[in-house]
Amino acid sequence: MILHLDADAFFASVEQASDSRLRRKPVAVGGSARGVVASASYEARRCGITSAMPVARARKLCPRLIVIPGDFEKYEHFSRMMFSYAYDFTPSVEVGSIDEGYADLGGNRKKPPEDIAAAIRRAVRETLRITLSGGVGANKLVSQVASKLRKPDALIAVPSGTEREFLAPLDNHWLPGIGPLLSRTLREAGLPRITDIAATPPDQLSLFAGKSARELWNFAHGRDERPVVPESPSAKSYSEQTTFESDITDEAYALAILRGMADRLFAKARAEGQATRTITVRIRYNDFDESTRSQSLDEPTDLETQVYGLIAALLRKAWERRVSLRLVSLKLGNLYKACLFQELDLFPSAKNSTVLHRAAGAVDAIRERHGKSAILRGHDLWLKKQDDQPRPTLRECEMRNVECGITAHPRSGSLPFISNDSAVAPVAFPATHSTYPGRHEALARGCSSFPISNSLLNFRSCYSFMDSLLTPEKIVRLAAEAGCETVGICDPNLHAAVPFYQAAKASGLRPLIGAELMVAGTKRCAYAQNQGGYANLCRLLSEKSVTRDFWEAHSDGLAVVRDPGPPIRMESPSDARALRILQSIRTLTLFDETHAEKTGGASFVEARSSDEIIESDFAIDFETLRFPRFDPPDACTPQEFLSRLAHAGLKTRYPSADHRAQLETELAIIAEVGYAEYFL
Repeated sequence: MILHLDADAFFASVEQASDSRLRRKPVAVGGSARGVVASASYEARRCGITSAMPVARARKLCPRLIVIPGDFEKYEHFSRMMFSYAYDFTPSVEVGSIDEGYADLGGNRKKPPEDIAAAIRRAVRETLRITLSGGVGANKLVSQVASKLRKPDALIAVPSGTEREFLAPLDNHWLPGIGPLLSRTLREAGLPRITDIAATPPDQLSLFAGKSARELWNFAHGRDERPVVPESPSAKSYSEQTTFESDITDEAYALAILRGMADRLFAKARAEGQATRTITVRIRYNDFDESTRSQSLDEPTDLETQVYGLIAALLRKAWERRVSLRLVSLKLGNLYKACLFQELDLFPSAKNSTVLHRAAGAVDAIRERHGKSAILRGHDLWLKKQDDQPRPTLRECEMRNVECGITAHPRSGSLPFISNDSAVAPVAFPATHSTYPGRHEALARGCSSFPISNSLLNFRSCYSFMDSLLTPEKIVRLAAEAGCETVGICDPNLHAAVPFYQAAKASGLRPLIGAELMVAGTKRCAYAQNQGGYANLCRLLSEKSVTRDFWEAHSDGLAVVRDPGPPIRMESPSDARALRILQSIRTLTLFDETHAEKTGGASFVEARSSDEIIESDFAIDFETLRFPRFDPPDACTPQEFLSRLAHAGLKTRYPSADHRAQLETELAIIAEVGYAEYFL
């Protein structure tokens, strides 16, 4: 005989067993503010709450509902303890999932199967304080149906030879392999109960069930030849998903979550001796549309560090719409035995792989013994710094700073974002130059090495392909503390233009946006005097090589400084070694310790004022949104034309669903901020 054990509301029951304050109260395990219910206690189920129900709806059905985030390490511990009592009576135990499994009691002649089932259930109730429902039958099918028929805390034994009579009056969905769709099809075909399926020849049943008709027919007669497998077969894939508490737009946060999933999934694969060859990233947008991207490796791997870059690429490819995300998922597929892909230490790459495998094994052992937080990777530390939350949006930063009494720039009405190597954080600057923090303090300390001058025009920012240690924020701070009235950047690109401009204007300095150009083999530092000059500067930087004629044709609105001084890439000479290391990474060259001081530029304390100070007014600004002008093909506004295209696309993409309300909301937002021409 076979015993099937099924824990009652397992996750919720474990939480109630662990905390006496939760007993006899409605409890649900799931997302605290977003997501679905993973498990609901029977007190909560009496209010109509079921698994897979949205948490928001569950709270409406039961205002007293206590929602608890899942603790899967605790659940796994309870699961191991629960099945350990079954091992006391038989070695043939198959753990089907974390909360249910089979035990083959055919080899135990000392006690009847019903007494063994009662003993296991009693031991679990007394020690773990959770309840089990059990079913005893001649095969897996009958025992599983029996255990689930009268939950919770029930035991049903089906005598051998009465399997068909036991199953006959039950609805067809009790048979394995019959889901909601097939169940409805069978009911419409006049086969609502298992007895009806048993009375239908397999060839006729195949019209509805296809290739599984013969198996369903045998199940309907109470026949099941599946054996109890003491050790579960290897998984065909490993997967994990996360539903966010609120929709996110932060790519760095989504990537950190996916890399954390990779750490856990690869650790599980290594523990089972598996390697994966296919990585799949799936995302779900806020309108429940999904996008999936996958890629197969040349050879299987069991090291998560070898797929971090691939995960980032797959996320960017999958996130093809400018829509916030509700869910991300990672799956490892096409599994192979890991031992088949280990190399001999004959080549440097193989030796490095061996070292990485040893390190991964050590990390797994430490985490197994001391917990997952004993060793943290970079993305774990980043998430910890962010309190496991995505970085705030610009609108959230504005609201937060208003609540804290911080003044944004009076003309821009918004706070700039300053980028660094790990995050993009909101920075609020004082409204006037005279109150810039640290300026007077630096002068009072007698920092004579600071050049007290009117202008420093040749700063390099960290946006210049890692050719500087200075962020736009630091550049502005250094210039303000030095008493400058004008500050300029001259990167080989314009990537830092907007954050630098916003930071300088917020501090009361005059910002000059420039770029270093090669014109007919001659280096020039050109600064944009107005919007036309900025457009010409963009055009010049887009050319692979700038001829003298091309320069003459696109030099309007540009001011050339012949001697802006050496480029300033660091704050002090003590930073030279760090800059040299950064440049080695940028150029993929070996770091030469003996030449660490040769950085090809000056530090801030060594900088000198420019011999030329641009006296003309600069009418460039980045405070107003500007998009290329779009003229619709007929006499209508860009917003009207966008609305027409969007509604046509809605009918094409979602012919059977009504998303007009959401589309109108989004179009209203686009109209409010004036983004119609940008989308077009």
